[in-house]
Amino acid sequence: MAGQKTAQVSITWSYWGNPWEVRVNERIIEVFESENPDIKVNSLHKPWSEYFQHVDGWLLSDNPPDVLFLTSVQRYIERGYLASLEPLIAEDGYDTGDFYPQLLSLFRYRGELYGFPRDNDTKVIFYNKNLFDRAGLDYPQDNWSWDEFFTTANLLTRPGEQQYGVAHSRDWLPMLMWQNTLSAADQQPYSREHMVNTPEGVAALAWFVKLIRQTSPLQYIDVTTSEAVRYFTRGQAAMLFGNHAVVPELLQYRGINWAVAGLPRGKVRVNKIGGAGYVISEKSAKKAAAWRFLKWLASQKGQAIFTESGAMMPSRQSVSRSRVFSQLKDPAHARVFIKETLLGIKKVDYVNDGKIDDILSRHLNEVLLDKGDFDRAMQQVKQDVEGLNGGD
Repeated sequence: MAGQKTAQVSITWSYWGNPWEVRVNERIIEVFESENPDIKVNSLHKPWSEYFQHVDGWLLSDNPPDVLFLTSVQRYIERGYLASLEPLIAEDGYDTGDFYPQLLSLFRYRGELYGFPRDNDTKVIFYNKNLFDRAGLDYPQDNWSWDEFFTTANLLTRPGEQQYGVAHSRDWLPMLMWQNTLSAADQQPYSREHMVNTPEGVAALAWFVKLIRQTSPLQYIDVTTSEAVRYFTRGQAAMLFGNHAVVPELLQYRGINWAVAGLPRGKVRVNKIGGAGYVISEKSAKKAAAWRFLKWLASQKGQAIFTESGAMMPSRQSVSRSRVFSQLKDPAHARVFIKETLLGIKKVDYVNDGKIDDILSRHLNEVLLDKGDFDRAMQQVKQDVEGLNGGD
């Protein structure tokens, strides 16, 4: 019949995020639906702290979310929860060449692609230019060393003035491990067991404990990013380790003249390639509509909307080179993130890493509270780690 409306398909999109991120996603849905009136997108939101408690149940149910925002997707692929995008890509002739290849590789399994990356977890050093100026110190230079970083943090630490060199977070540990143990020809990330059982790994931990003791306002290992950001935004920490997700909060503090520098180098200069992305449930009964939404989320327009918020390093090369990204702070800021992305290697999740993180925190926190000796604490760490493997 002439003028008859096309039936609307309803799909569900699950994601985590803080309230500001929910607002961005709601805007994304609004723009998508205005361009695709035959598809209705329903949100299924949980905060990060709860999200992954629900994902397996959702995917096992008879009515899972059609599109999901996920990270560490390999285990979901292995369990058959996610749909391969290869047939959809082939049917559309979809071009994936604009994505950073390292990021796209996170969503490949046995040669097939199961999702598109939204962003990258590349780490940088944020620094307060005013505190550097007050101390008469040069700003961090490209290719600086960890020794230079340590010296700088020490010079910026003035406990009597409630000023410290660096607000750390536990996310440093993989980077320190890789930079101390990798060679230029060896790009395989190491597990936490390597950190505990190799001289290079133990040296990285000793360095980290010394850094915290001498230059950080927070005297324990497992500091969250939000805790570290609070000290930086109050001007009580001159440097901050983090990713682009902290930028929206930093942009709110007009009184801080901040900039970014690449990570210092160890034996080699590497960074982390990682991040979350969009996938389709294998059980989705509406894969055609889910695919249209997934493509739009990962499109230049979809990424630009999220990039405008300042929250992410885009996974599309074209968006990372665009004004929408480079003008968030200044072009030099964008160039640092792009360069560090190109230095990234893939994070690998090992079975015992989370348990070993807990063991390290328990024993090294005692050291930081001056209740123990580092060498004795590491002996106990090794014993506890051996216990995870049945004493092998």
